[in-house]
Amino acid sequence: MKYKLEIKSEQYYNNGNLMLRFLEDGKQEALEEKIREWLRCDCELTAKSRKNKQSGINANELNKALRNNLCIPGVRKETHVVYNGFSHKGIEGFDFSFYDEKYNIAQIRNYFVGERGCYNGEERLKNAYKDLNMPAKEWKKELSKITVPYGTTYRTEKKRLTVVGEIQFGNWALLEHDIQRLINATEQGISIDYYIYITATGNLAEKLSDGIVNYEKTSEFLEKNGKLLKVPMWLIGLDINQKEDETS
Repeated sequence: MKYKLEIKSEQYYNNGNLMLRFLEDGKQEALEEKIREWLRCDCELTAKSRKNKQSGINANELNKALRNNLCIPGVRKETHVVYNGFSHKGIEGFDFSFYDEKYNIAQIRNYFVGERGCYNGEERLKNAYKDLNMPAKEWKKELSKITVPYGTTYRTEKKRLTVVGEIQFGNWALLEHDIQRLINATEQGISIDYYIYITATGNLAEKLSDGIVNYEKTSEFLEKNGKLLKVPMWLIGLDINQKEDETS
């Protein structure tokens, strides 16, 4: 069955509304409208029966559909914090991200062989591509572009702001896990400039399982614990277009 998704509710934290217009995708074009367009997508989902409800939706299937439809230039899926930068190996990180890749490489390089560096940094830097899910030749080529000597921190500025995001329709307890991941990353010195959190509201929340993370619970949690967050944030409540749903 085909469902039409839409953004029904939005809320901003830490001046997230002011920062939103400065976000860019991989082509250095405005990211906001690309996110909105992505979340207005049509999804082919299997209707399922639920107790005391006419029909339901499988959260995993919806999550997968949204991930597959996320094709914004420069987007990176499954983003992990490693060596003061980002990696894309594994499945336990942020669901998506947008960032300056050259800046990211510089941060990882500095972790190993910057002014502070680490033990056996030069050798570990050469093999870091294994943890970064990057071909060895590509990693070597990128490192060769940084000509400052080892023991010196390579200083460069971001060409665009760093954005990370989550798509969350899972168990309520995962909300705190997601927020803690963001806090841990920033406390490690990772430069994250903006956080996008996407969850269900309205009819969509009703069609998903009970006890899940939803827009209302997330908003309430952030109102009570907002001081924990320092990063500008955009909270998005995703819903099903009722008219499209009923005629499908």
